[in-house]
Amino acid sequence: MGEAMVNHLFHVLGHRRVAIVFRDNPFGRPIAEGLRHAADRLGLDASLHGFTDPAAAADIATRIGTAEQAGPLAIALCMVEPDAKAALVALRRTGTKAAIIGASPLATDQFARYFQDEPEERRTPGFFVDGVYAVSPIMLDSGNAETLAFAERYRARHGDDPLWNAVQGYDATRLAIAALRATEGIAAPPANAVPPATEGIPNRDARRTAVVAYLRGIDSPARAVPSLTGPLWFEGVGSRPQAARIGRFRGNAIESALVQLVPITVPTAAEIASGTLVETGPGRWSRRQQVVHAGALVNEIPRIDVVQSTFSADFYVWLRFVVAPNMATDPAEIDFPDMVRATFDPARPAARRQLDDGTTYQLWRVRGDFKNDFNLRRYPFDHQNLRIRMFNARAASDTVVYVRDRRGPVLGSGIDTEATLGGTVEAAAFRNLTQWQPLRAGEFRDNLVTQSALGDPGLVEAEKQRELSGFRVEIDLRRYSLATLAKTLLPMGIVTLIMLASLWFPHGLVKEKIAVSITAALSGAVMLNAVNAQLGPLGYTVAVEYAFYLFFALSLLCTVSVLAAEQLRVGGRTRGAGRVEVATRATFLAAVAATGLAMTYAAMRW
Repeated sequence: MGEAMVNHLFHVLGHRRVAIVFRDNPFGRPIAEGLRHAADRLGLDASLHGFTDPAAAADIATRIGTAEQAGPLAIALCMVEPDAKAALVALRRTGTKAAIIGASPLATDQFARYFQDEPEERRTPGFFVDGVYAVSPIMLDSGNAETLAFAERYRARHGDDPLWNAVQGYDATRLAIAALRATEGIAAPPANAVPPATEGIPNRDARRTAVVAYLRGIDSPARAVPSLTGPLWFEGVGSRPQAARIGRFRGNAIESALVQLVPITVPTAAEIASGTLVETGPGRWSRRQQVVHAGALVNEIPRIDVVQSTFSADFYVWLRFVVAPNMATDPAEIDFPDMVRATFDPARPAARRQLDDGTTYQLWRVRGDFKNDFNLRRYPFDHQNLRIRMFNARAASDTVVYVRDRRGPVLGSGIDTEATLGGTVEAAAFRNLTQWQPLRAGEFRDNLVTQSALGDPGLVEAEKQRELSGFRVEIDLRRYSLATLAKTLLPMGIVTLIMLASLWFPHGLVKEKIAVSITAALSGAVMLNAVNAQLGPLGYTVAVEYAFYLFFALSLLCTVSVLAAEQLRVGGRTRGAGRVEVATRATFLAAVAATGLAMTYAAMRW
């Protein structure tokens, strides 16, 4: 943790002096020592300031904040939340401009709540924590694909985002399971032996010895166990080389810092010579990763073409990122993989300027058609999800990662859609979609993972995959079912009533009864073809087609019933012919009623 702090201060922020304020206990002391050792290796001027109670932390912070400083100063807080609160309150009240970086207990949104009763906080939310950096094993907003998948599962089960402790606990459990599986059967007792119930028995000791040997054998990236926070392996002294993420508070919320250092296993001489890699430890190298804040605002979705599996969209997309030296990739080289045709040139943004916080802002307006996989199995009670995906195809996620811009839309009002659609779309974006009701819209991280080394012999076992970071906009729509049913099934309903009426024709009108049922079947075939023409070629049955199949069955029922009744009358069995007619009417009415109930249920539950 201390090494990660120093590396970020030196390689990213460019600081050469650091004041290390630490609680003199088993938590703060090791972090401070690691920080000092790393500072010595990099040639930083580091001073150590230990304390044993919050009041002493505040005194040290006041002294550092008010001292005359020769050049930019960074302050590292190696402590837990209560001590950090005392130190930060003292530092902010001195008006110091020093960069402040803290240990992992500070790397949560909950830390900002410690200051809610301070007068400065009530006047200016985020007064104490705004701009503070903190180190953490993970930052969810810029996590990899597997971490995001874990977060979704955790959120679905517990209703909240996981803290880094949960992620680390999950990785530790995966390692324990891997060790037990690898040592299964070692020194196992005979099959008919009674399992021992006491400590210190030989079999259990042998298993423990085997587990320790297995863990010591994970001594290089090539033998690493995959985990959410990167390849899991151990150095000779038993410590784990672990990637650390740096967060930065914006107001009361923490988000990933705009430049991260991502460890790599096999550096190339060309990358080292170009300066794109930095040495973060003896023989350890990291790559600079740009964290790019992305956002979108949908102006209009004018058309949905189900037959062609496309939809048209007019939207703004913007990026905010820092232009740092020795960056290998331009994050503005974006690509829309689902774009069929559009007016978009990444080299010609609609706006580009430098913001006061030192970031570059670029804005594009995109108009075009996008491919979409429509699921029509429940038509006309279907919901559809429109996706606009964006990736940087020239850079893997360890170089550029796109995160959702938490500052929200910078253009457009979104007045009527803020509550339901999250402010991602304009109020009149769906004015031309008369068959669809918008339900919700949102912006999300996207990841494209290829489980292959793609022919690169330099990648070791745990790195044999390529992950592209991206960004997507999702819009959920629901079809107006009643309007669609009225246009699709109203003619069929009228023909159904005519068939029902024909069941009461006198038995002398046999030809007319047959003509009605055959004409109804032909009419249904024409209507079904019209529906299929609207939906395009599908390899599965949609919900409305079952109504047509029932309609054809009723047509066949009417035809067979007329023929059977007439045959019975010709044979002199008049009473039997009447029973056939009554049974046909009852079956017909029951089938129509059941179909109506099924459609009502589908409309309400789907």
